[in-house]
Amino acid sequence: MGNMKNTARKIAWKALCRMENAEGYSNLVLDQLLRESGLSHRDKSFASVLFYGVLERRLTLDTMIAPYIPRGLASVETEILMILRMSFYQLSYMDGVEDFAAVHEGVALCQLTKRKSAGGFVNAVLRSFIRDGKPLRLPDPKQDPESYYSLLYSCPRWLVAQFAADYGWDAAIRICEASIGKPPLFVRVNTTRISAEALAESFRSSGIDVSVHPYLPGCLRLNEAGGVAESPQYRDGLFHVQDLSSQICAAVASSFAGKLIFDVCAAPGGKTFSIAQACPQSHIQAFDLHQNRVRLIQQGAKRLGLGNVEAKQADASQFDPDLGQADVVLCDAPCSGLGILRRKPEIKYKTENALKGLPGVQYRILSNVSRYVREGGVLIYSTCSISKAENEQVTARFLKEHPFFVPQPLPAFLEKFHQEKNQLRTENTITFLPGAENQDQDTDGFYIAVLQRKEAGMQK
Repeated sequence: MGNMKNTARKIAWKALCRMENAEGYSNLVLDQLLRESGLSHRDKSFASVLFYGVLERRLTLDTMIAPYIPRGLASVETEILMILRMSFYQLSYMDGVEDFAAVHEGVALCQLTKRKSAGGFVNAVLRSFIRDGKPLRLPDPKQDPESYYSLLYSCPRWLVAQFAADYGWDAAIRICEASIGKPPLFVRVNTTRISAEALAESFRSSGIDVSVHPYLPGCLRLNEAGGVAESPQYRDGLFHVQDLSSQICAAVASSFAGKLIFDVCAAPGGKTFSIAQACPQSHIQAFDLHQNRVRLIQQGAKRLGLGNVEAKQADASQFDPDLGQADVVLCDAPCSGLGILRRKPEIKYKTENALKGLPGVQYRILSNVSRYVREGGVLIYSTCSISKAENEQVTARFLKEHPFFVPQPLPAFLEKFHQEKNQLRTENTITFLPGAENQDQDTDGFYIAVLQRKEAGMQK
């Protein structure tokens, strides 16, 4: 048992080092190492908790470590800094790990580095931290709330300030708090093959705790499900994994269904699949810029048995007149991902400047794909961001500069999702904020705007 825990720690450490060197997305980096590990589900879970916990709490952990590094954190090599972060995380946030075990395993991990003195250095730092009472020194929240919540929830100060400016302090605190901890797991039932109730019963017979969503048909929430992608239900194409917010977006698109639907930034295909299941008489064309991601959509559609999906390679920023026009165009634009911090915590540590150019890119894509909407058709703009610059401001600019489009009222089913604390609505837009108290509304952050093309004519 101890050896497996040690292996789990090594995998978490390797994954963290790769993330620090910007070698990929957190879920892909960790999943690859776990697949090759031979660990049990329990030990894989331990590695995941440790890996994501350190990513989520990076700023907080560095704040705790810094007083014990006289020459500054920049003087510590990446491999050793990762060991310190992991050890401080276990000491501060994992109740099931004894202090002596965290110290012992931290020192043992140093054998994987090239520095002979690393073990003694790590041992001294960890024992000093324990001796001091494992302190976390935070500023006064009344005097400097931005710094306080930044360090408490490991969100960069500029990001805390942006959340507060966009939504007020109460919402900003909930958003930051929601970026920490295990996210919920929702799946979309393949209703062309099985009912939600029958799939839920199948999961229960496999020992998986599941609940049927009370007012979004075909949506299930799985609790402590483990590797659902390895389950027989997955292999049989009975569901695909998709967050509640993304399922809602697909349901919005489905409510305006016509003969032809475009999903212009579709990969990996979750919304495409949900629309195809809800609209079996519609033909859905799913596009992505990269051929390898187009193949993901094709493979997913084949597993689910969705014959009304056609996946193609296309650039959403470049107009292709050969594609024709559709009744519904869904544009889930590339975005900052600020609504999915609990799933990809590395996003928190992007710089403010790195995200400034996104609204311009999103506007250009939205303007281009609007040309694929037939007269009377519907254009849906969505992001998994909660930045108003990427959402409301892009929509407002688009409507101002494209007079052939007007706001289209949201479908009536969204009234069931009304919860004032984590939702903002206008006639034709809805923003979901993370941090809902009600688990039936525990969505990722997400924005949806619905527009209608009233007249023919070439768009700008």
